[in-house]
Amino acid sequence: MPFGLHLRSKPTLDWARDLTDSSTAHIPRVVGDINPASNFPHSHVRNEQIGVGSEGKVEQWTWASPDPRWIHHSFVVAVKMIKNRGKKLPAEAEILKNLPLHDKIVLCYGFVQKQPQPDTDSIILQYYPLGDLWSYKEQLWREDQAVASEGLMWSILSQLASAVAFLHEGVGVADPKAADFWRPVVHRDIKRRSRLHRERASWRPSVPLPYSRTPANMCHLIAVQNIFVADIGKKDNWSDFKVKLGDFGLSAYYDAKNKKMAENTGTTILWPPEQTWEGREATPAGDVWAVGCVIHELAHGFPPVEDPNITESAWRKEKGVPQFPRNWTEDVKKSFWAAKSPRKAIPINLVSFKQADDARRKRPTPKFSDVLNECMMLALRMNLEERATAGVLKRMVEEEHKAFLFDDLRQYSTAMQTERSGW
Repeated sequence: MPFGLHLRSKPTLDWARDLTDSSTAHIPRVVGDINPASNFPHSHVRNEQIGVGSEGKVEQWTWASPDPRWIHHSFVVAVKMIKNRGKKLPAEAEILKNLPLHDKIVLCYGFVQKQPQPDTDSIILQYYPLGDLWSYKEQLWREDQAVASEGLMWSILSQLASAVAFLHEGVGVADPKAADFWRPVVHRDIKRRSRLHRERASWRPSVPLPYSRTPANMCHLIAVQNIFVADIGKKDNWSDFKVKLGDFGLSAYYDAKNKKMAENTGTTILWPPEQTWEGREATPAGDVWAVGCVIHELAHGFPPVEDPNITESAWRKEKGVPQFPRNWTEDVKKSFWAAKSPRKAIPINLVSFKQADDARRKRPTPKFSDVLNECMMLALRMNLEERATAGVLKRMVEEEHKAFLFDDLRQYSTAMQTERSGW
C-alpha cells in the first residue's frame, strides 16, 4: 500500500491517512492516533464557509467526537468540497493520497465520498488559521507602503523551491525507493492566492507585522490557498517565516504526451512565455516560472508580465474591437489578455532611479541583493532551455540562503559585541 496510507475496508473510494506509523508522529492530530478525518461528518461540527473557488467551496469544521473519552478534545480542519465524480477518485485527492509526507506541502488527512451531501466529495486538510501569502503581501503594501525584508524573500523562495523539487523529482523524500520510481507531479497553479471571495474578518497576527503597525481589522482571503502561512516565526524580519504549498485542484501527474490544460483553467498571467492561450501546455518548467513570479510580485507588486491593459489597448488600436465568443465572461476575457501579454522579468537589485516606470508600481521597489536577484531570474529565464529545473533551483537557493543566514548571524553577533563594549 503506497506511502503508509490506509484504505478503509468498506467498498468506497474513502481513505484516511494512517497516523499509527512512527513516520507520522509529527503530524498534528486530535489525540493519540485518531485521524481528524475519521467518521466525517458524523463526528464533526460545521463552523462556517471560509472560501469558494472554481473547484468548489471550502468550509471550516471541528472534530468533536460524542465519545465521552474525548469530550474535552476537539480539532479544527479545512474541508474542501467538490462535485462528486462517481467511481473516479478526483485527481487532487489521488495525488495528495499518493504523495509521501513533505513539510512544505499541505497536509491532507483523508478523502470522503458523497459527504456531507450525496453529490459532494470532501477532502479533509489541515487548517491554517494564519491564512495565505496574499494576506501578508497585501498588508505589507497597504500599511505605510512597507516592504518585505530580504530574509523573508529568501525564506519563501527556499521553501517553494523545496516543494517544487519534491513534486517534480522526489527530492527530499524519506524513502529512497520511492524516489527511484517517482511520478512527477506538476502543480500548474502556483500563486500567492486563489480565485476566492474576499471576506471581512477580525484578524490579528500573533506578533506585529514587520516594519508595519498591526491592523485591528483587515480584509483578506481566509481559505484553502495555494501558499499557506504555517508560522510567521519569531524574528522581526520574518526570516523564519514558514509556508506550505497547497490547492492541488489543477495538479496532475506529468505526461509529456498530454500537457494541455482544460480551457478556462489556470492563472494565465503567471504562465511562462512558452505556455500560450492556444497551446495551454503546462510543464514542470511552468511551475519553476511560477515560483519566480511569487518573488517578483512580492518585490515589485506585479508579476513578470507587461500590463494586460496596455496589451488590450494596443490590440484595439491596431485591429479594432476584438470579436470574442458570446459565452466568454469578463473573467475569461481578462484571462485572454493576460495570456497574450509579453513576459518581462524586472530585476530586483536596482536602485530606485534605475527602475523602469510602470503604472502598477505603487512605490519604488527596494534594492535586494544581487544573489537573490540571480536566483529569481534563474527561475524566470525566457528561454526554456536556460531556465533552471526545480532540483537545480533548490540547490542554488539553499546554498545562497545558508550564506545569507550565516552573514546575518555574523552581523547580529558583531552588533551585540559592540553594544556590550559600550561603543
